[in-house]
Amino acid sequence: MDSRSLMPVFSDEQERVYQPDESIGMEAVSQRALFKGDYKLSRSGKPYGDDIWRLYHLASDPGDTNDLAEAQPDLCIEMLQDYHDYTVRYNVKEMPVGYEAVREVTMKLVRKLSVPVIIFGGFLIALFIILIGKRRIKKVVLS
Repeated sequence: MDSRSLMPVFSDEQERVYQPDESIGMEAVSQRALFKGDYKLSRSGKPYGDDIWRLYHLASDPGDTNDLAEAQPDLCIEMLQDYHDYTVRYNVKEMPVGYEAVREVTMKLVRKLSVPVIIFGGFLIALFIILIGKRRIKKVVLS
């Protein structure tokens, strides 16, 4: 991971941390983005997005409402290449088609918790059977 200090910007020594021609990539599960100058290229996977790359001009569109990918195809291609270079440099693995982070995390949690729950449930059932058995034996002996 690359990082730079924000102190030169805070102390007004520099206007930016990264120069306009430098790209900064990021990915988290199925959310990907590349920032370069005032532009952002992003792609959001399911369940939050549709896996389509979109290009935004952050200075004039901070809310990401106007996709410029079709209007500026050369910049989009350049930034896609920068994102590819980022993934190679940092060994980023693409999520498979149809990957849904929420579903995957839920399934792993269920698998992880299922064994303790089954063991605990089995213990409770065995305890219940033992207690019922003792009550029946007392009833038979007392009658």
